Amino acid sequence: MNELSTKTCIAIDDIIWTLQYHPVINNWQHGHQICLHRDTIQQYLNQLNNEHSTKAFPTDSKEQRKNRKLMHKHSFVLDINRLKWDPPVKSPQNNKEVKCN
Repeated sequence: MNELSTKTCIAIDDIIWTLQYHPVINNWQHGHQICLHRDTIQQYLNQLNNEHSTKAFPTDSKEQRKNRKLMHKHSFVLDINRLKWDPPVKSPQNNKEVKCN
């Protein structure tokens, strides 16, 4: 967690909250384990790609959208203007600074 926090500049508490919110943490014999299924990730990427193509190119015909999906089957585009994130409210004792590289 420390390495992930340092490399991404995301607070450890936020990483833990996100992993718990999306059910990807499994309790295993020797502690916790992060488990991301390939199908879940692919489904999420497909959803992002579909949302992007219909919002970014609303005037495209069905055929154009189909061609665009085939062309971008293994990729997707993130529009940073659409990223929205509000950190959870923290008590002063849990408010930790993250050191970034």
